[in-house]
Amino acid sequence: MSFVQQAVGQWQTWAEQQSQERSQLDQSLQQYADAYNSLVAEKEQLEQRLGSAGTTSGREEELEMARRRLEAEVEELSQTAERLRDEKAELEERLREREHDLREQDEEEARAGSEMRDELAVLQARLESHQAEIEEMAEAEGRIRAEKAEAEAR
Repeated sequence: MSFVQQAVGQWQTWAEQQSQERSQLDQSLQQYADAYNSLVAEKEQLEQRLGSAGTTSGREEELEMARRRLEAEVEELSQTAERLRDEKAELEERLREREHDLREQDEEEARAGSEMRDELAVLQARLESHQAEIEEMAEAEGRIRAEKAEAEAR
C-alpha cells in the first residue's frame, strides 16, 4: 500500500512539474502571439503610410526595409509559436500517457492486494483449522493419559 502511495506522490509531483512547464509554455506562446500581433499591426501601419504618403524614394526604401524586417520577424515568431504549440501538444500527450500508466498500475496493485487478502484469509482459515485439530489431539491425549493412569492404578 505504501508503494501505491509513493507512486501517487511521485505522479503528483511529476504532474505538478508538467503543469508548471505547460503554464510557462502557455505564457511564452501568449507573449509570442502578442508580439506577432503587434508586429502585424505595425506592418499594416507602415504599409498604410507607404501607400498614402507620396514621399521620396529614400523614405520608401527605408519603409520597404522595415516591412521586410517585420515580415522576417513575423515569420520567425510564427515558427516559434508553431514549435511551442507542438511542444505543448507533445507534453499533453506524455501527460495523458503517464496518467494512463499510473491508472493501470493502480488497478494492478489493487488486484494484487485483493489476491493477497484472499490468500491471507485462506491461510488464516487453515491455521484456525490446524489449531482446532491440535486442541482436539491434546484433549484426546489427555483422555488417553487419564485412561492409562486409571488402568495402571487398578
